[in-house]
Amino acid sequence: MVAVLRKGKGMGLIFLKRVVSGVTLAAFLCSSVMPASAQSILALPEPGARVALSQPMNPPVLKGIKVYPSNPFRFDFILDKGDTSAGADLASAKRSNDNLRLDSIRLIKYFLASLTIPEKDLWVTH
Repeated sequence: MVAVLRKGKGMGLIFLKRVVSGVTLAAFLCSSVMPASAQSILALPEPGARVALSQPMNPPVLKGIKVYPSNPFRFDFILDKGDTSAGADLASAKRSNDNLRLDSIRLIKYFLASLTIPEKDLWVTH
């Protein structure tokens, strides 16, 4: 009886493998006969068509740092906010200020992280 149960479980596993293999084979055959077109899904231009340029963007940039000699662990960071301008209404102005704050925190963290890298591990292209 135990041998019959084991044989039955093995047959179920073989059947499952064959079903999965069949579905995979059918998917590959369908994709080779009717290739999926990402252009129709994403509304991309035809290959070789000229694409218009997007508007230039100036992201926030960390321009400078002020170090206080009396307190060497106190920094003031000078940030150029780039193209982030306050919107027409209060909600978009608040959203813009929140985004600028998050971007400035990210830039400051990158700068402070770069201070922890040993000079021998830095690589600069000339």
